[in-house]
Formats: sequence, C-alpha cells, structure tokens
Amino acid sequence: MYIKSYESTRFAGLKDISLGFDRGVNVILGPNESGKSTIIEGIHSTLFKDIKLKRNNNLDKEFLFKFMPQPNGDFINGKVVIEYDNGEYEIYKEWGNTENIHLLTPNGTIIKNENDIKEELSKILTHGESTYSNIVFAKQRDLKRALFNIINNREITNEINDLLRRTMMELDGISIDTIQKNIEDEIDSLYKRWNREKNYPENNRGVNNPYKTGLGKILESYYNKENLKLLMERADESEKEFEDICNKIKELENKIKLLSEKKLGLEKIEDDVNNRMILDAEISSINKDLEDFSEANREWPKTEQLLEQLDEKILVLKEKRKKLNKEKDDLEKSKKREVLERKLKNIEEIQEKINYIINELSTIPIISSDDIDKLSKIQTELLTLDTTMKAGKMIGILKKSSDKPLYISRDFREREVLDLGNPFEANGVINISYDNELEMEIKTGDLDFQELNDKYKSSKKEYNQLLHILKIDTIETGKLNLQKIKRLENEKISLNKQLEFILDKDTKEELEEELKELENIKVFRDLDEIHKELTEINEEELDILANKKNKTDLIVQWKEKYTDHDNLFDLVIDKKTILKDKRSKLEKLKPLPEEFTTADEFKINLILIREELNSAQGDLDKLKSYYYEAKNNLLDTSFEELREEYLHSESIFKRNIQRGEKLLEIQKVFLKTKEELSSNPMEPLAYEFARLLEIITDGKYKTGDIDEEFNIKLQNLNGEIPVELLSAGTYDSVTLALRFSLLKHIFKGKTGYVILDDCLVDLDPKRKDQSIKLINDFAKEYQVIFTTCDPETAKMLGGNIIKI
Repeated sequence: MYIKSYESTRFAGLKDISLGFDRGVNVILGPNESGKSTIIEGIHSTLFKDIKLKRNNNLDKEFLFKFMPQPNGDFINGKVVIEYDNGEYEIYKEWGNTENIHLLTPNGTIIKNENDIKEELSKILTHGESTYSNIVFAKQRDLKRALFNIINNREITNEINDLLRRTMMELDGISIDTIQKNIEDEIDSLYKRWNREKNYPENNRGVNNPYKTGLGKILESYYNKENLKLLMERADESEKEFEDICNKIKELENKIKLLSEKKLGLEKIEDDVNNRMILDAEISSINKDLEDFSEANREWPKTEQLLEQLDEKILVLKEKRKKLNKEKDDLEKSKKREVLERKLKNIEEIQEKINYIINELSTIPIISSDDIDKLSKIQTELLTLDTTMKAGKMIGILKKSSDKPLYISRDFREREVLDLGNPFEANGVINISYDNELEMEIKTGDLDFQELNDKYKSSKKEYNQLLHILKIDTIETGKLNLQKIKRLENEKISLNKQLEFILDKDTKEELEEELKELENIKVFRDLDEIHKELTEINEEELDILANKKNKTDLIVQWKEKYTDHDNLFDLVIDKKTILKDKRSKLEKLKPLPEEFTTADEFKINLILIREELNSAQGDLDKLKSYYYEAKNNLLDTSFEELREEYLHSESIFKRNIQRGEKLLEIQKVFLKTKEELSSNPMEPLAYEFARLLEIITDGKYKTGDIDEEFNIKLQNLNGEIPVELLSAGTYDSVTLALRFSLLKHIFKGKTGYVILDDCLVDLDPKRKDQSIKLINDFAKEYQVIFTTCDPETAKMLGGNIIKI
C-alpha cells in the first residue's frame, strides 16, 4: 500500500495543490515556510481526522486554528488516493461550515458514512492511527516519545500483537505483565455480562429486560443499538402517520378548493337552470299533449274501422265453434257406443261363465259339511276300535311232527292252514284246531275282543253305506267334492255381482236398444284435435274481445277528452300557440354547461357537490384534530436522524464485537509469544538496529543494544556511550536506524510508506551519504516521502522530486 496522490483546494496556506507520488523515493523540495510540513499534515488529516469538529474540544480547536485560513476561511479539504493490491481508493474530506466525506473504492462503490469509511480504511492501512502518527508520520527527534505513546495509548492496544510479534520488545519500562493485564482488562470491559457463545446478553436479558449496572462495552453498545432501533420504529410509525394525515389534509384542502370553485360557478346560473327546468317540464307536457292529439286524430277513424272488423271475426268464430261442438257431441256418442259394445260383450262372457258353473255343479254328487262331519266321526271310531284290538297282539310258533294239518283262526276270521315252524300272530283271539281231535282258543287280557270286533263291523258297515249314499269312494273324495262345490258357488255369486254392477239398473235388452240407436254415428278425428281447435278458437276470440274492449275504451276516452274530431283540431291549434311562447322564454335563459344534458342533471350535480363539500369540510375538521395529536406524537429526533444514529451504533456494536474477537486473538497470540520470548525480547529489533547503525556510522558504532527498559546502549572504540551524550548528527543517525528497524518489523511482509522530515541536515557528508544509501535501500521495498529545503539533498536522494 502506498500514497499515489494528494490534492487540496485549501488547507492552511495551501491552495489548489495537486501532488503525485511514486512507489520509491519521493522528495518534496521547497524553501522554509513553503508548506512542506503542511502537505504532510494534510495527508495525515485526510486519512485520520474526523470531519465533525467539536468547538469545545482542544484538539479540534487547535486543528481549526492551525489549518483553517484566517480570518474568513469557511472550509478546508483534502483528497488522498491510495494504491492497494493494484486497486485505487480515493478518500475525500472537507471540514468547516460544510462537512463532507466519501470513499471511492476500486469497484466504483461510493461510501459516504464516516464509520463505514473508517472500517474500510482499517482493512487497507492494517495499523491504527496512533501507529501511523507516532512512527510513520513522526518527526525524527520525537521518535522515543512516539514509541512510548504506542504502548500507553488504549486506542491502539489492538496493535500490541503486531508490535510484539514484529518488534519483540518493550518500551520505556512498560512490562509484559502490564500489557497482559491491559489486554485482560480490555477484554473484560468489552465482554462483561455478554454471552460470547450465544452472541447475546447473559441470561437472555435483552433490551426489554436490560441490566442496569455492570455493563460491558459490547452489551452497552448492543442496548444502545436496540433502543435506537425501537425508537426508530416508533419514529417511523409516528412520522408516517403524521405524513399520511398531512397528505390527506392537503388532498382535502385541494378537493374543497375545487369543489368550492365548481359550486360557485354553478350557483351563478342556478336560477336560470331552475326556470329552464320548469319550462322544459311545461314544454315536455305540451309536446306530450300534442303527441296525444296527433295520435287520436290519426287512430280514431282506424279504430272505429277495426271494431267493425273485429265484430265480423267474432261471428265467424262462433260458427266454427258450433260445428266443432257438433263434431264433439258425435265423438262422445261414438265413445258411448264403444262403451256399450264392451259392456254387452262383458255381460255375455259372464253369463257364459255362470252357465258353465251350473253345468259343473250338476255333475258333482251333492254333499254337505254335515255329511263330511258324520263320516269323519265314524272313521275316528273305527280307528279307535282297530287300535284297541291291535293292542292285544299275540305272536307264537307251533311245531308238530305229524303230517296232518293244523288250522288257525285269527280274530274270528276264517280258519286257515297253519304254517308250522313259522311265527303267527293275532290281535286278540287265536283259535287252533287239529283234525277235530283238538281245538284250542287263546285270548289276550281282559278285553272283550268279540264285543270290540262286533262294534268294529257294525261301524264299518255304516261307514260304507254312507259312502254309497253320497256316491263317493272315500271321505277324501267327499272333502274334495265339497271344496269344489263351495268354490264354484262362490265364483257364481261373484259373477252375478259383476253382472249386476255392469247392468246398473239397466237390462241387457235396454242396453241393446240404446246401442242400436247409435249405430249410424260417424267420427273423422279424435277428441284431442277437436279440443285443440276449440282452444285456438277460444283464445283467438278472447284476444279479439280484449282488443275490442281496448279499442272501445280508447274511443270512449277520446270522446270524453275531445268530444269529436272538430274539437280535437281546435285543441291542437291552442297547444301549438302556447308551445311557441314557452320556447321563446327558454331561448332567453342562460344555456346549460356542456357537461350537462338536462336541468335535472345540473340540479342533482349541484346537490351532490354541496353534500360532498360539506362532507369534505367535516372530514378536514376531524383531520385537523388528528393532525395536532399526531404532531404531539412525533419524537424530538427524526427517523432519519435516529436511523443515522442506529447505523452508527450498529457500527460501534460490530466494531466492539470485532475488537473483542481481535483482542481474544491478540490474547491468544500474546500468551504464545510471551512463552516464546527469550530473556531479552528486544533481541530481533536490537539486531536490525545494530546492523543499520553500523552502516550509517561507517563502523564507528559496531554494536547497539536495547534492553527491556528500552534503554539504547551504544559502543564505539572508546567503550559504551550514553545516548544523552551523543552529538546531534550521531543522535539523528541513531534514531534513523532505530526508526527503519521499527518500520521493517511493522511492515514485515507488506508494503508501506514512511514520512521523513529533513533528518540529514545535521549529518556530516560521509554519514549523509550512508544515510541516503540506507534510505534508497529502504525505498526498494517501501515508499519514502522525504521533505527538504536543500536542493543538493534532493539531488542526492534522487527519485521523484516535487518542487513547491
């Protein structure tokens, strides 16, 4: 990084100056009081001086006194272009009545917020303002005091890591332990009551529940930022509300003005418009009457003629209706004939069925329910007797060796040959006989089988006789015959009822006679067609009658209004005379504005304007009361001011976070560096210092040392020499060597620049040559801006010589 150019319209005694610098040696050559030091001050101020100057701040007062042109100067400014990583950064500042600042970055972005500019420059400059002020821009004889300021100044404690790592030394009695404590104190002052892991206040105590005491800088800047944010939101809301009300008031005032002007313009012609409205209504009424007169005069004869035509049409329709009704009667008679034919056919079919049933009944033997009951009773008795006799059932086997047969009679039945060796059985009585030699009878229990058997035979006989009388084989056949008789009788009764219903007090002969009378009726179409045509005739007749009534009423009205045609003609002449007079009066009135087609439209529009004006005035009165309320709600500080404060506070919060992170990293590196430090932490710096000192003094001072108390020890051939006893030239040589040693450690691995005042003025020619050689060697890596009033020195240094 190096300074490419510096420009100023006005800065102290400088006016309209523009200087360009090269990467190596740059010599600003000019006589005493020509502004060389002022140029350096201008570059330093442009880089580091805030544009907002406070009148009660001594440093700011001194700055204004020193650099603001007297007595009537109102501004000073400066522009510095820095080249960094092959890109150019342009920083411009203006102090005075008009404060202005901007930074133009290599990508074309223009930054105008001072805090953002400082943050961007910190990335380029790599070290803080104090480092640059006390080493890079420092005058040669102030170097030792400047180095003490670097350590003691809290604004640049974030540079300690670089300083220790690069210079490995302590200055003017400031111990490592003190530095360590300062770092720890600074970390504590930043992170007090701040949770680093959550990056939020401890115990989640945000702005709505803040800590009151013991706040670290991060927490304090966080609360400040968040409170400003809340205020900003309130201010934005209240300002928007106020602005909205103001806009509405302005809109309403403009609206009221326009409505008032429009209302006044319309009111000037309101009377004429009212008269026009009356005349228009009268003229419209007269024209309506004339139209009615004209229509009556034209339509009266036509209507009378039409009535005659309608009467003729009605007569035609009546004749048509008479024919259709006759056709309808014939059709109805035809349908009646069809009904009679169907009815007689049904009668014949029913009579045939009845005859068939009578024939069927004649073929079935007569049987009654009593007969069936009697048969059932006898049948039950037989079953009982049979069951009783079978209850004494006997089984036996008879064996015999003789060939003569044995005979058996079972239950009083005929005897039969007994099958010997096989079982035999009987219900109550067994009689066995053997060739008239033996007869044996066997009975069961106490039953009188003979009596039971006699009863059984008697009942069986009675049962068979009754079946014969009833002409049936079994009781089941009798039951079937009885069911069939009942069914046929029921059918016969049902058919007789149907026949009675169909005849309905008539006889078959009467129906046949009536049918004979209708035989000659002829029909050509169905009833729907006849009804349709009748409906059409009726509708047409209704339309004609309605039309006739309307026309009749119209003629009655005309006669009531106009009496006759002659009187109607007189009325037309009178109305036309009145119409001419009204139109004459209308022409004398002021015309309607072009935007209105009728007086009614004008009047409605005027009413609406008056109502809208009254409403707008009422709304305005309400808004004015809201206006004062909204104005009282405005905060003392505007949203834009609060926003700028918020952005600044947010930048401070971020810087504090970044500062804390850097300090934590510094602490980590510091502790590591502390362990790595040798017994003399100034050894690397002392080594470089000794090397450069030997070059400048041409070997007269071969060794140089710096102890932990930053005491510089020099030796020549005569032994150790205290710095206080050095000559002015030797002291300048020593401080030049020490400064270059410091700068090489500060800029190690990076580009940089140094501002040198005329530090060669007290050197003898030989040491001057050595020093110039040393400066040129230094300029191979870094930019050197050298100020001198001696042309010879400028010539010896070479490089870019800038004359002022």
